[in-house]
Amino acid sequence: METLVRVAELRSALLDDTREDYVQFARSLRSVLTEVWDQRGESAMRRVVEHADESTGTHFVISLLTDVAPGTEETVTVEGTHMIVVEPLGIPEAPGLAIRITQPLDALEAIVARSAQISALHAATVLLASGLLMSILGWLFVGRPIQRLIETTRRIASGELEAEPDIHQDDELGELAIELGKMGHQLAAERKRREAEESAKLRALEQLRHADRLRSVGQLASGLAHELGTPLNVVSGRARLIETAEGVSEELQSDARVIRDETAKMTGLVKQLLGFARRRQPEREEADVAGAAARVTQMLKPLASKHGAEIELVVPGGPCVMRGDPLLVEQAITNVAVNGLQSMTTGGRLTIAVTQRLVARPDGGERVPSAVVTLTDDGPGISEQVRSRIFDPFFTTKDVGEGTGLGLSVVYGILEDHGGFVQVRNVPTRGAQFDLVFPLEGKGASIATPPNVANTPKAE
Repeated sequence: METLVRVAELRSALLDDTREDYVQFARSLRSVLTEVWDQRGESAMRRVVEHADESTGTHFVISLLTDVAPGTEETVTVEGTHMIVVEPLGIPEAPGLAIRITQPLDALEAIVARSAQISALHAATVLLASGLLMSILGWLFVGRPIQRLIETTRRIASGELEAEPDIHQDDELGELAIELGKMGHQLAAERKRREAEESAKLRALEQLRHADRLRSVGQLASGLAHELGTPLNVVSGRARLIETAEGVSEELQSDARVIRDETAKMTGLVKQLLGFARRRQPEREEADVAGAAARVTQMLKPLASKHGAEIELVVPGGPCVMRGDPLLVEQAITNVAVNGLQSMTTGGRLTIAVTQRLVARPDGGERVPSAVVTLTDDGPGISEQVRSRIFDPFFTTKDVGEGTGLGLSVVYGILEDHGGFVQVRNVPTRGAQFDLVFPLEGKGASIATPPNVANTPKAE
């Protein structure tokens, strides 16, 4: 539309210029003709008109009018593709004379047509450039961001919930990218929360199953202990009678002693079964975990020397008092420590470290102050398959006669009765590590001062 307006304005301007030029030409010609009339007469003037018309060629036509009404003024008209200028000569002797100049407008129309073509070409060029620019800008600010949003959405759908679109625009697409990133982070947080809840449920279920296994095994152990206890006492008593009877040969007495010794071992196993089956509730009194660890260290030094190993106590914080049963705490530490010493067949070092820190249960929950006894050995470590069963009753990797498989089950029960738990893992460059976690339910003075605790060096 703007192009058409410009073309129309150009045509009007060209018409005005042409009109002005030929009006000036007609006036000049009128002056010449009137002068010729005055000096040489009418016939000479007509010859000038004819000669002027012949000399113009096809550009315009000059003719002489004789019937113009007196008083007619100069007129300029456009008829079709011609411009006509009528100029009265104003000769008093011939008031009806006038000259007529007819100018074809082909050149003007050609100029206008050319101008229209140029304007149309210019408009097309501008339109094409604008379209190309809009396409580029559309791709940069709309197409590419949308493509990135689509890619990010696909990544989130595939499980990469924390993926964020690389869009930094201060517009609606930029705001959409921000909200999409927030949604992904919220989904990731929700997934982690649900995974934690599921893991906690699985751990709780496993603990229930373990407790059920302990209960079942305890009932079985109690029955076996009652059934075996009386016959073993009878066998032991008869063996003692044979050993002390008069007139019995030395060989028979030796056999009786063997029977009595083996019966004593079996009786000890029965007592252990009864102790496992009749797990007593812990006494609630002040128990110094550091002191219990110190006593275990002193007690097991001979056993460590027997295995060619060393036992080291590390208590950087001094006494660590809790509410619990000192004997059971000491028994739990002893059972784990003995297992650690027995695992080091080629020597090494068993480190018992007692610390006090905030610990949360494996199934989640609030972190509470706890006494943590960490026992680390230099043994071969514990495989994943064995680690999942080490707290099962009667499960053992020791040779026949070296263990009953009840030691760690008892440890599990003691920790559970004290509201704590036990964790097991392998330590790089060393062996297995057990963490016995006892919650500190109360504070008070230590009931025992750990020997040689204050200056004990830390473990490497």
